[in-house]
This record gives sequence, C-alpha cells and structure tokens, in this order.
Amino acid sequence: MKSKLLVIAGPTACGKSLAAVEIARSVAGAVVVNADSMQVYKDIPIVTSQPDEAAREEVEHKLYSICEYDEKMNAAKWAGLAAGIIRQSVNSEQYPIIVVGGTGMYIDCLVNGISELPEISAEIRKITADLAKSNYKELCDCVYRNDEKLRNSITPDKHRQMQRAHEILLQTGLSIRSFFEGKTISFLDDIPYRIKIIDCRRDELYARINTRFRYMIENGAIEEIENLLEKTKHDRNYPLFQAIGVREICDYVEGKSNYETMIQKACTNSRHYAKRQYTWFRRYTNK
Repeated sequence: MKSKLLVIAGPTACGKSLAAVEIARSVAGAVVVNADSMQVYKDIPIVTSQPDEAAREEVEHKLYSICEYDEKMNAAKWAGLAAGIIRQSVNSEQYPIIVVGGTGMYIDCLVNGISELPEISAEIRKITADLAKSNYKELCDCVYRNDEKLRNSITPDKHRQMQRAHEILLQTGLSIRSFFEGKTISFLDDIPYRIKIIDCRRDELYARINTRFRYMIENGAIEEIENLLEKTKHDRNYPLFQAIGVREICDYVEGKSNYETMIQKACTNSRHYAKRQYTWFRRYTNK
C-alpha cells in the first residue's frame, strides 16, 4: 500500500471490512478505522456487522463500539476523531491508516471537509425534536416547501439530516444548502489519500445481503436487540435504532411481525440502502 491513507468504501455487504483486514495484514502496523455511522455503537455489534474478535486481535481497529446507546455521533464529530488518528500516524511515521465504511457523508466530510453551519439554540432544537416525534411528515414537508431541491439529497429516511435541515431553517430562515458554499472546515488538510470503491454485481450483492442477515439472526442478533430494548425501555428514539435490521428485529421481538416478515423486510431495506450507497459512491473512482 503506497499511500499513507487508504479509504475503502462501497455498499453494505460488499466485503469492505474483509478487504481492509486483508490489506492491513500485508502492511506491518496498519490500523483499520471505522467509517460506519452505526458501527460506532457498543450495543449492536452483530446487527451492524462489526469485525469479530479474531479480526481485531490480528489487526488494530479503531472507532468501533465507542458510543453508548444514548450518545449522538455525526459526520463532523467522527471526522475529527478519524483525522486525529490519521494525523498521529503521519506525524509519527509509524503505520498506515485504512479507513473503511459505507457511510458516504462521513467519508465525504473527512476527505472534502464540511461547511461551517450556524449554532442552533436549545429552543429551536426542542421545537424540531417535538415535531419529529409528533408529525415527522410535516417536518419533511416544511423543509421541502422551503427548498424543493433538497428532495434529491435529503430523503425522509435520513432522519438526522432532515432534522438538521429543519433546525437551520427555523434558526436562520435559510435552506441548509445556503451554507454549502460557505466557509469549509478541513480535516485532512494536505494529507494525501487514495479511495478504493469495492463493488460487485447486484445479484451477488443482494444474495450476500440475504445470507448475512440470516447469519446474524442465527448468531445472536435477536438476543442483542432484546437486551437493547430492555436497556432503552423500548424507547426507539435513539440514533442506533436507525441501523438497518434493528427496527425489523424490534418489531419481531415486540410481537408486531412474524419471523419471515422480519427477515423479508430487513433484507429488502438493506437492498434499498445498498442502491442509495451505489448512487452516493459514483462520485468516486478507484485510483
């Protein structure tokens, strides 16, 4: 691996983590850094397909299972943590870094920087949070009425981004897009990097998705979610409940769906997520 920093990205279940470990094995002292917004949480390592104990013993992994269920993580915070690890590597010249994950916004933020957004008051945050709970559709409609172009970039399933857009609209009267061309916070500065996109045929990827979810279920995913629901008192208003598969398993555990429906919905939603990831990562090319 010639570059000090390699970013491996791609759709869910394409084999990114395995590729990262295989590359790290060939480079003494290499470190793998997580770039998946759900793999930062401690309570759901099986459902979020975090590297197993054997992989972590063989290669050092960072930014996995670092958050409690009630902690919030965002792209800027994650990029700051990742950049700190990367700068330490560059300064010490001790080991290369492999950043791996499928959260496009995290990777974009790290390599391209992020627009400096305005501070949001506690009052505005509460208004948005209350509306999100009581009438999420109205929150989305409000954002779209102000800026129709956001329909193409912030879809309703992106809850945190949608709420952020709503907060900024209430705070400033402006669309979040108004701040995209403003002052940018840079994380990598002049640190060189290379991006590798892991891809595979759609039919092969979808088969992997189906196989992987059934493997999760057979290896403790349901117990994992039962423990999570007990810890949160069945309150799903925490970020980690947005992970693909979590809500579907929750519905099964709470008796709202049957076993096969759980599997079907989780696999379908994973495939839809993979399609969105394909679209996002088209902006990058392997170099």
